[in-house]
Amino acid sequence: MKRLLHIAAHLGGGAGKAISGLIKNISGYENTVVLLEEPQDSRYCDACRQTGAGIIIAPSSDEIVRLAREYDAVIFNWWAHPLTVDLIKKLGEAETRLILWSHINGLQYPVLTPDLICSFDGCMLTSPCTLKNKRFTDEERDRAAEKCSYVYGTGDFRPETFPHKDSYETDDTIVIGYIGTLDNAKINPGFPKICSGIKKHIHNAKFVLCGKYSAEFRENFFADHPELEDCTEFTGFVREPEKILPTFDIFCYPLACENYATTENALLEAMAAGLPVVVLDNPAEREIVENEMTGIVADGIDSFTEKTVGLCGDEEYRRKLGISARNAVIRKYDASVNAGCFTDAVENVLKTEKKKHDLSSVIGRGIWDSFLYFCGDDRQKILDVMKGKNVKLPAIYYSESKSSPAQYMKYFDDENIKMLAERISQNVRMEK
Repeated sequence: MKRLLHIAAHLGGGAGKAISGLIKNISGYENTVVLLEEPQDSRYCDACRQTGAGIIIAPSSDEIVRLAREYDAVIFNWWAHPLTVDLIKKLGEAETRLILWSHINGLQYPVLTPDLICSFDGCMLTSPCTLKNKRFTDEERDRAAEKCSYVYGTGDFRPETFPHKDSYETDDTIVIGYIGTLDNAKINPGFPKICSGIKKHIHNAKFVLCGKYSAEFRENFFADHPELEDCTEFTGFVREPEKILPTFDIFCYPLACENYATTENALLEAMAAGLPVVVLDNPAEREIVENEMTGIVADGIDSFTEKTVGLCGDEEYRRKLGISARNAVIRKYDASVNAGCFTDAVENVLKTEKKKHDLSSVIGRGIWDSFLYFCGDDRQKILDVMKGKNVKLPAIYYSESKSSPAQYMKYFDDENIKMLAERISQNVRMEK
């Protein structure tokens, strides 16, 4: 039996669901999962163990390299977590069959470049939008495509059995819902404006926002639109979205223009629940939603508001879009289909010989060099901030996670990273 070594920074959130669910649905392999840090939640570790997979927590890098040499193939789960940025270079020095499974779209920070993709024996992408990157030349795109296949981060997703709406009639209140990350790196800053615009036309609208959020985010949400406080509910994280989704009438998913969205399980689950969905015309979302067939793809904030208002008053259109969305998700995203794609990708790599992978020459040997590499087009802005300039950066750099400078500081004592984090903090204080 072929042995697969799955390496991940952790098994939290969407990655934990994706990895544990995939392992559950593949057969013919002996699986071991290496986590680079202690899990905060054991749920997905337990799910892996139930399939017979081994779990190794926080081993040394030398131990990981030793294991990588012994196993038939290594699945390197990637969202540019600082610990994986460091490990990947050390792992490249061992003779292995190395497969990258990217859980980010890579269109902006942290970028996924053709050179990085081609440094691996195979690359599994979670959205076709990655290879449609406008920054790629045709030659780069073709070269990268030869290494790539699509394995979505849907885990053990069985859309056909997913609880779904059986009525599209509305009561005294029409419920507009959102499930997912609630922070400025993911959500479009125009979300409050959208809700306010909807409320002006649909007086019985209620907004239910599900997901982990900070007090600052909630405060900012209502800052310019205090009228929303009486009709908006922040539920916090929901462990069983399948129970709440059918209570929504419409699912609104307005992500930031520059986001790291990819498979987007929350969106797929809403579609599986038979909900009419509204998204903005961003790369990842347009790969999932077919405009006016399986949902609505709006070309801006005003259009998003207008289209949602129209849906509120059209029961038959909501029904048509919801049913069509559910059928599309069942066809494309079922766990058995995804497991087959994974198996094909792995078997293709298993035909090759083990070799070393010179990843340091691609992403840089030092932590600072590697950080700058993944900044892509933001590199010059970062260097300007380092010079003391008050430059506005994309929201992801201000996060406490998401491969931000603040997160890097948790793991590495690097003077440049430390200085950047301090400069970013100073700029935030100045803006306030």
